[in-house]
Amino acid sequence: MESLEENPWSDEDRVSHKPPPRCVHHSREALKSLRHLAGSSSQAPNSLLRESFVAQAETLKLVDPKRNLAKFVHSRKESLSNPVLRPTASEKISTASSRQPSNAHHDVKATNKENQANTPRASEETRQERSFSYASVTMLQTTQVREKVSKTTSNSSRSPATLETTAPTNKVFPSQARAHDPSPLEEQFFRWRRDVPRDNAMAYKPLSRYLLGQFFQQGLALVRSEHDTMQRVITLLAQEGGLRRIDEVVSAIPSVSISFQKKFFTEVVLPFLQTVSHERVLASAVLEAPLTKIMQFVYGPNGHRAIEFFTIIFALPKPSALDPPGLDLGDAAAAVLYEPSILVLSKIIDLNGGALINEEIHQLVESICKKINETGDDLTLLTVRKYLQRIRRRLDRVTSNDSDKRHHKISPSPAPKFHIAEERPGKLSDQGPRHDNDSENICDIKIMPTSQEIQSEREEYLPTRDPSTWHLRGLPGLLDRHFRLLREDTVGQLRDAVSAEFKRMQNPEAAQPRASKQMLRTITYHNVRYMQLLCDRRGGLRFVIQFDQPAPIKLLSSNAKRKDWWQAARRLQRDVLVCLIDSDGSAIFCYVSGLYRTQPQRGGLIHSRAFEENIGELSRDQDFGYVTLSPVQQDAESLKEILARFRGSPIYKMESLVEFPGVLLPSFQSTLVALQDMAKTLELPFADVLAPESVEASGNQWIDPPSYSLKKKFKFNLRSITEGERLMLPTDGSPFDFEKLRDHSSLDDAQATALVDALTRSLALIQGPPGTGKSYTGVAIIKVLLDNRAKAKLGPVICVCYTNHALDQLLNQLIESGVENVVRIGSQSKSSVLDSVNLRAIAEKMSRTRTENKQKFTTTSALLSDISELNQCIEDLSKVQHWATIKDFLSSTYPKHHDDLFGENDNEWQTVRSHPNQIISTWLDGGIPNQTGIFTSTFRSLEDLRAVKLHLMSKPERQSLLSAWISEIREDVEARIQDAYATYLEDKEEHDKIMTDINLRCLQNAHIIGVTSTGLAKNLDLLRRLSSKVIICEEAGEVLEAHTLTTLLPSIEHAILIGDHQQLRPKIDNWELNSENPRGEQYSLDMSLFERLVNPPMPSIQLPFSSLEVQRRMHPSISRLIRQNLYPHLKDSGAVQNYPAVAGMKKRLFWFHHQQLEAPQDPTRLGSASHYNQFELDFTAALVSHLVRQGIYEEGDIAILTPYLGQLMRLRKKLSTSHEIVIGERDAEELEQAGLDEMDERIPQEKPIQKTTLLKALRVSTVDNFQGEEAKVVVISLVRSNKQQQCGFLRTPNRINVLLSRAKHGMYIIGNADTSYKVQMWANVVKMLEQTGNFGEHLELFCPRHPRSVIRVAKAEDFHSKAPEGGCDQPCGKRLKCPTVCGEQCPNGRYCQTCAPDEVRELVVDPWAFQKYKDVDLDRNPVVVPGCGHVQTVESLDVFMEMTSYYNLENDGKVVQLKSSSQPFSSGEMKVCPICSASLRDSARYGRIVRRAILDTSTRKLLLWAYKTYHPLAQQMDAVEQDLVTSRELFVPDSTPPHLRLQEVRIEGSRSKYLETIRTFSIYRNRHASILALRNGINLFSHKIREEEQPFIRLFELVRERNSSDDTAKAEVRDTSIVQTRGHLLAFSLLIRCDLAILTDFLALKRREVPQQKIHVDLSMDRKECQEFISLAGAREQPLHVVEGHVYMAWYAALEVAFTADSQKGSDLLDQADYHLSYAQATTEVYPDQTEGMQRVIEGVKKLLDDRKKLEYYVCATERQILLASLATEFSTTGKWYTCTRGHPFTIEGDASKLRESGCPQCSGKVIMQGRMHDDNVSQTADFAAGGVLR
Repeated sequence: MESLEENPWSDEDRVSHKPPPRCVHHSREALKSLRHLAGSSSQAPNSLLRESFVAQAETLKLVDPKRNLAKFVHSRKESLSNPVLRPTASEKISTASSRQPSNAHHDVKATNKENQANTPRASEETRQERSFSYASVTMLQTTQVREKVSKTTSNSSRSPATLETTAPTNKVFPSQARAHDPSPLEEQFFRWRRDVPRDNAMAYKPLSRYLLGQFFQQGLALVRSEHDTMQRVITLLAQEGGLRRIDEVVSAIPSVSISFQKKFFTEVVLPFLQTVSHERVLASAVLEAPLTKIMQFVYGPNGHRAIEFFTIIFALPKPSALDPPGLDLGDAAAAVLYEPSILVLSKIIDLNGGALINEEIHQLVESICKKINETGDDLTLLTVRKYLQRIRRRLDRVTSNDSDKRHHKISPSPAPKFHIAEERPGKLSDQGPRHDNDSENICDIKIMPTSQEIQSEREEYLPTRDPSTWHLRGLPGLLDRHFRLLREDTVGQLRDAVSAEFKRMQNPEAAQPRASKQMLRTITYHNVRYMQLLCDRRGGLRFVIQFDQPAPIKLLSSNAKRKDWWQAARRLQRDVLVCLIDSDGSAIFCYVSGLYRTQPQRGGLIHSRAFEENIGELSRDQDFGYVTLSPVQQDAESLKEILARFRGSPIYKMESLVEFPGVLLPSFQSTLVALQDMAKTLELPFADVLAPESVEASGNQWIDPPSYSLKKKFKFNLRSITEGERLMLPTDGSPFDFEKLRDHSSLDDAQATALVDALTRSLALIQGPPGTGKSYTGVAIIKVLLDNRAKAKLGPVICVCYTNHALDQLLNQLIESGVENVVRIGSQSKSSVLDSVNLRAIAEKMSRTRTENKQKFTTTSALLSDISELNQCIEDLSKVQHWATIKDFLSSTYPKHHDDLFGENDNEWQTVRSHPNQIISTWLDGGIPNQTGIFTSTFRSLEDLRAVKLHLMSKPERQSLLSAWISEIREDVEARIQDAYATYLEDKEEHDKIMTDINLRCLQNAHIIGVTSTGLAKNLDLLRRLSSKVIICEEAGEVLEAHTLTTLLPSIEHAILIGDHQQLRPKIDNWELNSENPRGEQYSLDMSLFERLVNPPMPSIQLPFSSLEVQRRMHPSISRLIRQNLYPHLKDSGAVQNYPAVAGMKKRLFWFHHQQLEAPQDPTRLGSASHYNQFELDFTAALVSHLVRQGIYEEGDIAILTPYLGQLMRLRKKLSTSHEIVIGERDAEELEQAGLDEMDERIPQEKPIQKTTLLKALRVSTVDNFQGEEAKVVVISLVRSNKQQQCGFLRTPNRINVLLSRAKHGMYIIGNADTSYKVQMWANVVKMLEQTGNFGEHLELFCPRHPRSVIRVAKAEDFHSKAPEGGCDQPCGKRLKCPTVCGEQCPNGRYCQTCAPDEVRELVVDPWAFQKYKDVDLDRNPVVVPGCGHVQTVESLDVFMEMTSYYNLENDGKVVQLKSSSQPFSSGEMKVCPICSASLRDSARYGRIVRRAILDTSTRKLLLWAYKTYHPLAQQMDAVEQDLVTSRELFVPDSTPPHLRLQEVRIEGSRSKYLETIRTFSIYRNRHASILALRNGINLFSHKIREEEQPFIRLFELVRERNSSDDTAKAEVRDTSIVQTRGHLLAFSLLIRCDLAILTDFLALKRREVPQQKIHVDLSMDRKECQEFISLAGAREQPLHVVEGHVYMAWYAALEVAFTADSQKGSDLLDQADYHLSYAQATTEVYPDQTEGMQRVIEGVKKLLDDRKKLEYYVCATERQILLASLATEFSTTGKWYTCTRGHPFTIEGDASKLRESGCPQCSGKVIMQGRMHDDNVSQTADFAAGGVLR
């Protein structure tokens, strides 16, 4: 390197700067040099990389960094010496044709000299050569990965998932994108890249200082350009050549003379610092690895390089003196020059763990702080001070004294207090830690309870709200408090519930304690067994368990009924939280995941696909349920625990599955993790206000303006809310024109004041009483912020809401007001408007950069390889007891024992080996005397046995040694699984970073980011990468402080909290932590941060807040109730004075008082969820119906509120019979969590009535979930009415406030005032209502036609008797003539011929005579008014509907009797409204005709769907059965483990029962995986086509159910002849055949095992099912299925005979088999056409009977195909439909004369054709063009 003391900035360099030299290499030569570097043992890696690696090793505290370095070099050599990297022939051709010849074989130094002398500009040929070189390396690397992944298989078919790996040429790699006509930016990047040295050290030459400055200045310009270029620049800088250039900067600065230090810093060092500290570089997830490498290199060994570097930087003169000529930084000089240095130093400390304990780093930071403090109160250095504070906080956290800083004693308080001694957490406790998850540091606490924690009897440490009692003070103490309390509120419930189950398992006979009100609802499933472990890319680590079905399920033999039960119960649904607990107290928390099978595809890829819904797995068996789970923590520890469970448990150990219905893990886990992360970094804006270090800090606190607004001359431009009028808002306290703001905006005085305060306070609080326009004010603030976004460099404004509903409302308002670039995070939006702005939708359209494409391809390939390896290991785990596995293990580990067991025969060890599987079994059963005749009786240790000949061991020793071998094999496989899984997790993390960067780019371009508080915690890592400075939190008074703290991202400089602490508080589950509970007041977890800052519960800091004052929602009579109790300054807007009266009611506000007691609480129900009041239930429903009948109110105008879920559930049930009911999302979740959704199904259904069309939807909600919403009329059911005067939930002013402030026009309270009167606010409300006459025991209604009528109701029945149809009981005095024919429903007044509007009177009602409605004589020719409203005369509609074809009619049109048949397919085409084609099924006159056609159509669709579904299932059955038979000879079954040999395998009972027995053998479960999957499909098909699903049967059951309530109704007799059972028979037959194939294969293979396990076979139940099948087929005259049934009978008999020891029973079974085969043979002779191919099947079963030892039979694939082909001709979608006299339907294509040649394809009935179809055997039905499938 040249001397640094001389002036490097020569005139020659300034005037004629030329591109730097670059070596041009042929790709083969480049690879050759790389191989030479890797292959030479004496060639050490570059010193820079060595130094970087050693520094990283020191940071990670590695034991031997040099050893790791050697490992690193070795791995690099292996990768570079891989023969895959050698160019192929095609690549050589490609190389020769893509570039011109060059002297690439010259010496590198000579090439450098030549290039330095000529310095030619880059030509197009050079660019193409570079492009090819990059493409070659990329392609070679791609080939290497692809070949690694594709080792497993090569011949399987390609799946969509493999295209990404097997077709890399479709990817747009950087080389392909640059192949022709590179853009100017690419040209600039190529020129810059030439200055990055290659990895070959021989080609390296340092740059002069001028060129070095140009290099980093150009690099900074590239980083500031597009994302792709930025990623490529940083990636190159992190490589060996880039680190050399960085070393030139870092190492050179100490040697630069003082006179040139200023210049060197501003033109070289500063561009480098700005490059690596650029905002997008620091935010990128993809660049984390390269950036870490750069920062670790700058840090250097022990931090010496960084200390020297930054010491010199901050020793430079003041920033103003550094301004070089032509660079005038002005007031921002200090910020521009210091900020990058501090940012880089902060990042270095973050990425180098050793820096935190490096004393010299601490001294450096202190000196920098002193330097910055010397600048005074320079406002431009706020960011610098912020990062310095952050660095100091991190360093102080590590080095602080525990007794002085972290753990402090309770400081004495000036006021006398009574302190109760409390145990501290973890090691601070006098008794020591409570369990292994009790720590004084929350970062060490696991989110989910551990086994020791579950069993612990000691109370958890819970910090109170008094900071003086905390074991930590300041910010650490605040985060510690909220983490522990939130975890206790959420996870604590899980812990207690699991602990209760553990105690039950310990002592099942003990009386279980009654569930408390706060006990979490759980469901327990017993006798858990572990079935299958798997891993895939979609679901990660998952496993399948088996458990005993709940008692009700075991009584249901039908799979369909079991499925219905699980669906109704809503148990074990996707994502629900569960816990596996055994009797030892060991627990694993999991969640229910989808069931996906992993199938190997081409190239060894594992493609995850949905195999079956969980509901199918849960219900498939009568005795056992199956569910797929994923561990909550996807880490090595969870895998280790799961593997231990798969080893098996002792018989005495019990294991249960505990379900927590309605508990979703993301609802609390992400927030707890976020609090732990914050505790690690201690990065929280406004920490001095939110968590002051002094516990005595109190009083009003002044809040400074936001940091970004402190720049000189900064003012907020308010033109966006002042109608374009120029108005500037200063933040330095200068005068502001409030009058101008009020005059030119739509804000009232309080809203304008709140807006100004919010903009001028860095932490602003706005209180908004009900109806005062909180959201409106928030939107105005957001508009102003967006208008000043660019000037203040705010980044995206983050809007946080507690609920998805509130977030949707806010974002919709912003979009409607013209705000652009809105992004919503989260998938729970109910607004279609926001679908297009969802982050996921936007990210899908965002293209990846070249770096991301390359990394995605690499990580995807690696992931697929990881999963393939992991599943191979899992498969190996299932074979640890297989003889081949044991043989391989002995060969490699104990070769002597291997030779003893599997070697050649010798004199000492003689045995006969017929099969390798028998060797181990024979040896294990041995223990015979040795050659000396002495038995080996002493039991030796395993160490001794390893040196003993195998044949000299006793039987117990052999068993012990075999168990030891298997344990060693298992341990080795489990270790491989854990290693593979760790690699998978690492690769998955890298893969996920790509999506993070794409999402980040989307968010960086956003103006508004909307997210819920929970969603923010889940996406905290992503949002922290943004540079957002403003966050707005709505509903802040309803959000837990823990959630609010997590929203305060480190970059936030301005937080605006909008809420109302006098409305609902945050909702918590643990009553012991609630401020309403005297015991929980000390914790007050339900106090929001908003309330704590506005109204501190104890002496503490109080912040100023703004309050809105004008309400625009409630009528003054309603707002008066809350104004006089809570908001004395609340004013009414003029608009609310003119609200109309409530229709149908005498008064708009009334309390209906009653004394009817609430229902007794159900002791089987947890908590208050079961409270309900039947009287209020009936009265509320009657009142709501009365309001609806007024015909005034529309959807959403009426709301019913109640405090209890029990009342809510019953209101929904009752009102749903007459109205459409809307239940909020949160109410629905709480109903499910409380189990009331199941109870809803058991409540007797009210008699259904016609639903009204006057009101589309009623909103029924609990009080807590209606905050922020409103309705014109609100009906309130208070529920509680008891002698104890306990009003329950409604005892707090907050909840009463919400309840009384939702109504706009009118509000009606139904409740017992005596019960509520003990609460002061309720007493005040009752007094006010009594004074105004709005309280009483009778509710007055109003009739608009008789306004003077007095209508008073006191019970639900009064509404019907005194106000029928919403009016009154007095006659109207006007006669309304019904225009319709008798029998039809009378239309409403709109269709009165006299009063109807013109558009109705002008309707043409007789298309034949062109008569209009106004001209028709209704007495002679009445009309029909269908639901669509198109009025038609009966005369014309009768002709259209062809009434005379179906009925005998009198002259006046009256129906006399039914004319047509009711047989299937007897109807013609389905008739609809001739005007609009609407359905006429609701018409009394024509409904029968329409419904008859619908039934026929549905039946036809069902038949077509059945045949369409059956065909592929039957084809699959042929293929799978053939595969089982042909692979049987090659299949080697496992040897039976010793402990199972004495157990008897029992094949008996139902088919599902013994199939489950077969599944317990893992090797057979794997062998039968395909056919079992097919069986599930057949079973599902059978369920859907069963007789109960027939349209005729379903209608029959509905009619019978309706008639069952009528005592005079006659008993119906179902005519089974009309039911189409062909599809059911086909499914039944296929299912039996499938089960027979599985059973036959299993029994055949079990017979080959040595030694054989005892097998008991009793198939009597199966034979009984076959007999039922034969009877059903005979009754339906289906000869094919009759033959199949007899064949199956013989088949079952043959299997049972093969395993029976009773000769008499065997003889009887053989006789039965012969009989059935003879019957089948005779049937095929009688019906040869219908049973074609069955002869061969009969012969196959005869072979099975003849050779019962091998259990072999013919697979008649060809004959089965013949049967399938004949079945396919029975139905077509375009033919004409016919039925024979036996009821068999079929179709005929084209000419119907084909019926002359063949009769019915199912029963061969003869057909005679004479003119038209009229013979006795076949009748023609209507043409039918099938479309779709029966739903």
